[in-house]
Amino acid sequence: VIAQYGITGMAVGATLDGTRHFVEYGSASPKAQVAVTRDTLFELGSISKTFTATLSMMAVQDGKLALADTVGRHVPELKDSPIGAVRLLDLGTHTGGGFPLQLPDDVKTDAQLMDWYRAWKPKFPAGTMRTYANPSIALLGIATARAMGEDFTTLAERRLFPALGLKRTYINVPAAEMPSYAWGTSSVGKAVHVSPSPIADEAYGVKSNTVDMLRVLEVNMGVGTADDAVARAAAATHTGYYRTGPF
Repeated sequence: VIAQYGITGMAVGATLDGTRHFVEYGSASPKAQVAVTRDTLFELGSISKTFTATLSMMAVQDGKLALADTVGRHVPELKDSPIGAVRLLDLGTHTGGGFPLQLPDDVKTDAQLMDWYRAWKPKFPAGTMRTYANPSIALLGIATARAMGEDFTTLAERRLFPALGLKRTYINVPAAEMPSYAWGTSSVGKAVHVSPSPIADEAYGVKSNTVDMLRVLEVNMGVGTADDAVARAAAATHTGYYRTGPF
């Protein structure tokens, strides 16, 4: 895989019968030799969406929202637009009506994001067509945070991650952890980290290491110990609501 895709380094973890196994390869930087370890922080990309879904189910358990609630109930500035009538369930299952995969490049602020959501027009009736999209799960995260009365990043870093027993998982990587933060490579060979976006935190912004991610895996498999509420929330994210073809 490293040779095929030109990856500079990789951390692999496996959990079997209560024992964790770790193997590391290469460098955490394309420009310098920085050995990858089980503590190296990697950008999780869209695996971050599983944390957003888990946090939304914690809000359901807390009685703060229901999956049948509409967007407009929790994000009132969108109430009188087409997206205001979309259910939170449809956002979480990517069946809201045909969102694009990414935001347009010119949407850079929260105010511009709300303007974009208000102007969005569905291509399909909600709940009928699955189109995987960052703006969809991001709006679920925004609505969840509104319902819980905190900003999303605070809820993730101060409630969700600790409840999962995670020690070195972040949305905003602290300065002291930056030496452990692996670099990606741009299309022109530049060392890069994820670009800022008003939906990055909710859709693809989590950074973690192999140790913490094995813990998340174990909780989701039902073989790891965690706060009971978050374990039930994680299990609830496994519920199927739609059947889709291969994708």
